[in-house]
Amino acid sequence: YAARAAFGVAVSRLRKLLGCAEALVVGEGRCALAHEWVGTDTAAFEHAVREARAPRGTTASDGETLRVAERLLALYRTDFLAGESEAPWAIEARVRYRGMFVQAVEHVLTAGLLARDLSAVIALGERAIEIEPLAEHVYQLLINAYLHSGRAADAKRVFRRCEQMLSVMLGMPPSAELRALVAKA
Repeated sequence: YAARAAFGVAVSRLRKLLGCAEALVVGEGRCALAHEWVGTDTAAFEHAVREARAPRGTTASDGETLRVAERLLALYRTDFLAGESEAPWAIEARVRYRGMFVQAVEHVLTAGLLARDLSAVIALGERAIEIEPLAEHVYQLLINAYLHSGRAADAKRVFRRCEQMLSVMLGMPPSAELRALVAKA
């Protein structure tokens, strides 16, 4: 009985703090935030990932690639709960969100290349490799954007960074496909 009463008091206090009783859903001995009332950064990030994966092709409107890219970068600045918890659930979520970020970036970069929105591709690509320095396909898309922009020196700089990161962190060279792409520059 005491535990149930303490739970009820805690729920009441939390509702008061939130300023909206409907923001907290209680049932089956637990409580959760009502997504209709309370937004979370993870829910916003997942929405941005879905938006990034939406097909665009060559019909992307001016600035659409940049808008989606900026939203992704604003929502994923670092790993999920970086430095906060090494609990297995946190590590699993961290890996999952990082993977979602990289895949979304790849979609946006590919759409930007197709739409020839090269400045957006370059801006997103540069930031993305800062966040995830081992995403070889992101390097490849960024190098492509630099090459299509006539900026071979920048393409080679990005390749050297990729080569260094893969070598130092994984002990392996870039793929033959990436090396062949840079050899054309």
